[in-house]
Amino acid sequence: MKKILFISFIFISNLVFAQTAQELRDRFIIYTDSLKKLLETMPADTNRVLILNAIGGAYFTVNPELCKKYGEEAFQLSETLAYNRGVGQACRALGNIYRIQGNYAQAVRYLTYGIRVYEEMKDKAGVGTLTNNMGRLYASQNNNEKALEYYAKSLAIFKEINLRERIASALNNIGEVYMQQNQDSLALDYIHQALKINHEKGNKRLEDLQIRQQEVNLYNIGTIFAKQEKFEQAIDSINKSLEISLRLNHLEYIAKNSISLADIYVKQKQLQKAINYYKQALDSSQNHGLKETVKVASFGLSNIHENLKDYAKAFEFYKIYTITKDSLEGEETEKKVAILQNDIENTKKQAQIELLERDKKIREEELEMKDLQNNFAIGVAIFFIILVAFMFRSNQQRKKTNEQLSLQKAEIEKKNEDITASINYAKRIQTAMLPSADELAKYFPDSFVFFKPRDIVSGDFYWFSQVRNPQTIDNQTILNEKLILAVADCTGHG
Repeated sequence: MKKILFISFIFISNLVFAQTAQELRDRFIIYTDSLKKLLETMPADTNRVLILNAIGGAYFTVNPELCKKYGEEAFQLSETLAYNRGVGQACRALGNIYRIQGNYAQAVRYLTYGIRVYEEMKDKAGVGTLTNNMGRLYASQNNNEKALEYYAKSLAIFKEINLRERIASALNNIGEVYMQQNQDSLALDYIHQALKINHEKGNKRLEDLQIRQQEVNLYNIGTIFAKQEKFEQAIDSINKSLEISLRLNHLEYIAKNSISLADIYVKQKQLQKAINYYKQALDSSQNHGLKETVKVASFGLSNIHENLKDYAKAFEFYKIYTITKDSLEGEETEKKVAILQNDIENTKKQAQIELLERDKKIREEELEMKDLQNNFAIGVAIFFIILVAFMFRSNQQRKKTNEQLSLQKAEIEKKNEDITASINYAKRIQTAMLPSADELAKYFPDSFVFFKPRDIVSGDFYWFSQVRNPQTIDNQTILNEKLILAVADCTGHG
């Protein structure tokens, strides 16, 4: 246990003082490798749970699938050991990962279970943290009413136990919901309260967390001021946030702050400053998986260079924008299909489990019936009256069993109908994604579409798009229009 804590302390210290992204990656590899070596020799006890949760936590922002893998193993082992603290920590990680991946049903399942475990332990900090995470889950779905409900619950819990850094986090989260609702004065009030707490001194252990929260608070305040066109105050807040981001080498917020400043300078017609900040955002986002900020920054640079009549650079950045945009849309489609497939699989598995449980119950009842008949056969020679009474009882039991079988059969048939309905729903999603025959007919008048899936949901699809690319000929820019038609055959579907 002490060895795990020591390695974790060294890892966090190294991350704080890392100067470059390469240093961060190198130290991350050393940390995870050290924990994995410990894991190889660790028996299936609570220390193994701690290591699994530590590795999963380290992979949270780097590799969500590995985070999920180690988190689920920690959850299963903790359940086996009845180690509630390990269960709660695993539920926290898994709830956050499934939220980020858009699998909200699984996220709710783990967060709800974790809250219940922490309540049984009377661990108010754990209850408050997972309640706050539940608020983030609903905020991700733009369900602001439920998000505010859970954030308010977590804030009350953190105030009760006086966890200052968690109070600040909950206040900022409430402020962000009000930002989404365009209630700027309320949003500023809550976020300024959070910032005031994060400026408090005296707890060295929390200084790093407070600095990171200041970064978020200042960014949010600057965003509100920018929306209100209070540009001087916006620039001041965002620059303070950017200073923290650069000091911590926090790539996500370097990009977000840089884009916000660039957007302001575009509105102020200070295009060279805007170009510099868009480029800074692009540099911190490319090769680090921050595709959304790559898309925004490259689009901004393309627009500026187009206004400056530098069409070559405008086209160069527009290509980056379109490639990134297509990649993000593809990932979003894959995510939706994966969630749909997961829902279908879960429905099928649940139906199979219920069917097996019913079969087991029927077999148990049949065995019980045989035992009763054997006992009846032994007693028939002794008491004829008991025999008659027992036969009557057996007949009643048989009727009851038949009634149960009829009900179970009806339930199984209903489940099968639900599964078929889910597959038909997947077909509607697929049909909505395909270009219509009318759209194709606009460009190909004599065309027709022959699309006849073997099953309800097809493994193949077709796609059509009109592409316009600027092209310079004899110092004149013309639009080169192309029509792209694709027919794809997906493998691995049977």
